[in-house]
Amino acid sequence: MKFTTREKRLLYLLLLVVLLAGIVLVTQSFSERNAVRAQQLTELQSESARVRAACEGADELQTSLDELQTEAASLEAEFMPSAANAYIDDKITALAADCGLTTYALVLEDAVNTSVPYFGSSAEDGALGGIVWVSQSSFTAAGRESALLAFLDAAQADPSLHVRSFTYTGTRGGTLQIQFSLDVYMVTAQTTE
Repeated sequence: MKFTTREKRLLYLLLLVVLLAGIVLVTQSFSERNAVRAQQLTELQSESARVRAACEGADELQTSLDELQTEAASLEAEFMPSAANAYIDDKITALAADCGLTTYALVLEDAVNTSVPYFGSSAEDGALGGIVWVSQSSFTAAGRESALLAFLDAAQADPSLHVRSFTYTGTRGGTLQIQFSLDVYMVTAQTTE
């Protein structure tokens, strides 16, 4: 089969159009892939910048946290003795009243602190430790023998109280005058994290 010159030109033109269309399709597909990859790269770069900024901020935050913890510890050391006395006064007065005793002449010594070792496997594991505040207190109360026994039972059941001694005067079945000496323990817990 012989093609005329006109048919040959049309075939060449058709072949040229098909080749150009193929090149355009291939180029367009690569262009779309490049655009998607460029967008992914931009997103990854912005995420990387955000993570870097967060890491730099974490160091600053840790420094600020350490400073605040040091300041809090010093403020606690100044504040705790007076707060402890108010707490002890309320605790002893309420406990005695609940047991039927009338308290008067409450004497509180300022609480003193003692560091407590960390409980747990180690301080690095976020184990619990802290400071124990101890106040030696004494007070005089009036009440019946049953109220005295109820107070002693309540104090024994409370792990923060330790009755060192007590004396009483009066008659059995009547009103007793009771002098108590006790230790009050308070703990400010701290974790190491």
